[in-house]
Amino acid sequence: MDVEVFPDALPGARRYPEIARRAATHVALTERVGRLTLALDAPEFEGSGYWQVESERDGSVHATLYGSPSDVLRLDTRVLGLDLARLDVEALVATPGVRFEPLLLDRWLHRNLLQLADLLEQRVRPAEVARHQAAALQACWDVWTDGRLRQWQKPGLSQAERRRVFYRIFTRRSPLLPRHWQVFHELWEGHLRDHEGLVAAVERLPTAISLGPRSSVSS
Repeated sequence: MDVEVFPDALPGARRYPEIARRAATHVALTERVGRLTLALDAPEFEGSGYWQVESERDGSVHATLYGSPSDVLRLDTRVLGLDLARLDVEALVATPGVRFEPLLLDRWLHRNLLQLADLLEQRVRPAEVARHQAAALQACWDVWTDGRLRQWQKPGLSQAERRRVFYRIFTRRSPLLPRHWQVFHELWEGHLRDHEGLVAAVERLPTAISLGPRSSVSS
């Protein structure tokens, strides 16, 4: 799988392709995706990602993942008063104390590449869900995704980290009750899975708020 990184001046950018190929192998994407472009110049996608997919002449896929550089970089603890999400790429490259964090990239890639596999195999079909349910579907999908990665012993958010995100998304308008946390655990353990299971989970949960752009595909 050919991997292109943009912008290639980001800290540690030469190591991104190796990590991306390994993650793609873990989620069984290498046979489907011939080219992968990582476009890490979109701060508005912090915490998520956006896919664009094009079919190649040989039947393979060229996938472009748009994301925020703040999802794969970290500020040195001695640097105060800076917000990575507010810096443009030129500022990131020029700012002392901004460093590449392999674990952040690895987790981000595993989650997004596994969700791309879900989309290509139509295990999840976001276009079939009403707009007002999109944030809830994404939240449930994220729980199922990280639950699978943890079961496979691959990089992803821990259950505690994912619970905190789940809490923020679903408690804006009403408190989470024990029956709602039961849905979380069913998603994490894979009892609610694929498109039908995620939709069933959404119907059992309060209204969600969006924390950022949803992961999706444009072809």
